[in-house]
Amino acid sequence: MALVMEPISKWSPKQVLDWMKGLDDCLLQYMRTFEREQITGEQLLHITHQELEELGVTRIGHQELILEAVDLLCALNYGLETENLRTLSHKLNASAKNLQNFITGRRRGGHYDGRVSRRLPNDFLTSVVDLIGAAKNLLAWLDRSPFVSVSEYSVLKNNIVQLCLELTTIVQQDCTVYETENKILHVCKTLSGICEHIISLSSDSLVSQSAHLEVVHLTNVMPSEGLGMYIKSTYDGLHVITGTTENSPADQCKKIHAGDEVIQVNHQTVVGWQLKNLVNCLREDPSGVILTLKKRPQNTLGSTPALLKNARWKPLALQVCVCSVHYASLRTKPKKKSKGSLSSASRRRIACKDLGHGDCEGWLWKKKDATGYFTQKWKKYWFVLKDSNLYWYTNQNDEKAEGFISLPEFRIDRAIECRRKHAFKACHPKIKSFFFATDHLEEMNRWMNRLGLAAIDYWSESDQDEVDGSMTLKQEATYHHNPSVSIYSHLSTRMHIFSPKHSLSLSLTQTHTYPFSTATLSRYWFWSLLTIST
Repeated sequence: MALVMEPISKWSPKQVLDWMKGLDDCLLQYMRTFEREQITGEQLLHITHQELEELGVTRIGHQELILEAVDLLCALNYGLETENLRTLSHKLNASAKNLQNFITGRRRGGHYDGRVSRRLPNDFLTSVVDLIGAAKNLLAWLDRSPFVSVSEYSVLKNNIVQLCLELTTIVQQDCTVYETENKILHVCKTLSGICEHIISLSSDSLVSQSAHLEVVHLTNVMPSEGLGMYIKSTYDGLHVITGTTENSPADQCKKIHAGDEVIQVNHQTVVGWQLKNLVNCLREDPSGVILTLKKRPQNTLGSTPALLKNARWKPLALQVCVCSVHYASLRTKPKKKSKGSLSSASRRRIACKDLGHGDCEGWLWKKKDATGYFTQKWKKYWFVLKDSNLYWYTNQNDEKAEGFISLPEFRIDRAIECRRKHAFKACHPKIKSFFFATDHLEEMNRWMNRLGLAAIDYWSESDQDEVDGSMTLKQEATYHHNPSVSIYSHLSTRMHIFSPKHSLSLSLTQTHTYPFSTATLSRYWFWSLLTIST
């Protein structure tokens, strides 16, 4: 890595500040303190909750935003040369076996009360989070080129994500600790088997190849055409190239492929940045740009590494306003685009049958927007979750939806303010909240998990209302996104792994009262349980 970019551990205080400028806007207020204390790269990589508190970062949510970005820097600084599919499989296997040993060790103890107690201990939940974190790192590889194009790895990837989703469902169930442990033991054993199978693929060179950094120079850029790259940002600040425009500078250089991560722009590290800040950095020099890309192993079987290379970005047959994934097209537009090309009415003009089989569907209660004193406040509708869009109909034969929500930027949570049992809500920072309810706890958990993952999966850190018109949304034609198999986005959410570096003492006294909502598989998993407001 030293030959391509300076190690983060060698950063000066100024380089730390330059990196912080691209993080979430709410963190800019702390830059003066970091500047005054002369925080270096080495200090940044080892920073803790307590040290952030001493630096004036008192809000837990702000601490988490910084720490999750630092985690990405740590992975880049320490793991680039050693991280490959085999080592990541070993780590997940170790996490699964550690959780198994933790459970069996507890049962051998003299004070085991798992057959009576229904409250999972804190260290048990921490081990579960560690396991999901290890799975997230492995899936980040399996969900990219070249592995995504190999059927065997795709099957393994799907199995891992289903087991992780099953794990998060198990810990929400209202049963004894002993019963929960038995179910988790089965999941852990299955995960270990998958990991051992990947490790056994010694003949496949893809398993042992590590990622590497490569510098790409793009020159002769026409301001009217742009670079010709499509970039998707994950929830925690990784920027992944998903395709190029034919005959654009990005295409003609022959060095940019789908699945490449943008690490630096003009020697400025952009890992953890908001997408809008990355785009601004790309536009600083209209004549060209220097990119540092993190590249995965190349497929030795001869398949094309750039799965989306030269793809045509045409609307899908189902004319939905918000596409499967939000893309930032690096072109210059003369004026600001509207938020969508279709009106809300046209979005709802989709027959229930035309949607096909949804990613999640069923009957839900929905709270009415305005009701009289004697009118019923809740009405039951048939709901269909399709990609990142939620539709509801009066019945399954309706030719037009009663309502429509595009889930990106929504937060799914328990609606404890509602008197109705098993109620939950979809909240948005700029528009009204929507309230729903189910008849059973298991249904509520299922819907909250599905909606939460849909909202996380398709969220791009480009603000559709505030970013200028050059940030346009594109729809994908040749590579239709299926939420059930887009794994990394599900798991690359704000999930802080509680390690010694980032240790916290938590009192999870309400574990069975507040189930995991949108924070399933996320860094805010524990905060949802504690209902901490930041």
